[in-house]
This record gives sequence, C-alpha cells and structure tokens, in this order.
Amino acid sequence: MQTLRKTDIAFTLFWMAFFLVGIGEDYVATQQPDVSNKNVGDTNIVLRFANTCFWWIMLSFAQYMWKFLIYERFIAETPEQIFIDFCTIAKVSILVLDEPFHG
Repeated sequence: MQTLRKTDIAFTLFWMAFFLVGIGEDYVATQQPDVSNKNVGDTNIVLRFANTCFWWIMLSFAQYMWKFLIYERFIAETPEQIFIDFCTIAKVSILVLDEPFHG
C-alpha cells in the first residue's frame, strides 16, 4: 500500500510536453518582462527550471485532487479500505499503530 502513487508519471509527462512544447509555454522562460509574449528566443536556464517545476506541481496537484476528492470517494475504494475488507473476510485482527515505536 505504501508504494501506490497518487499521481501517474506518464500522464504528467505527457501533459507537460503538451503544455510546454505543444502550446508553446516553454518560451515563457525567455528573458522578457511580459509573460504573455511567447516569441521564440533563447531561454534562461533558471526560468526554464522554474517554468517546468510550476507545470509539474500544477499537474501533480490536479491529479492528486482528482484522485482524492472524486475518484476515491465516488468511483473506487481506497487501497486501505480494500485491505481492511480483505482482513475482515479472512477474519484477521489488525492493530494499526500511528507511530513506529508505539505499543
């Protein structure tokens, strides 16, 4: 259960390529005072890193919110709930501690 991700890396990379290359948001990282100006030019490495991080965070946050607010609540069960149901059917008692050394 601890290895399940809330976001999909391939989905994030696909949409990052769409936004940065397809729409041309990559040229927001050129050294100019106007953000809406997307003329082709040399990009600054720091601005390019910030632009890429911004899109990565936005896409990851959108995926996390989708999964947390809609998908796991209305469409599918969480992995924790599936595990609890499995243990209930198998008649296994589980004691979950909130810290590593409690108990």
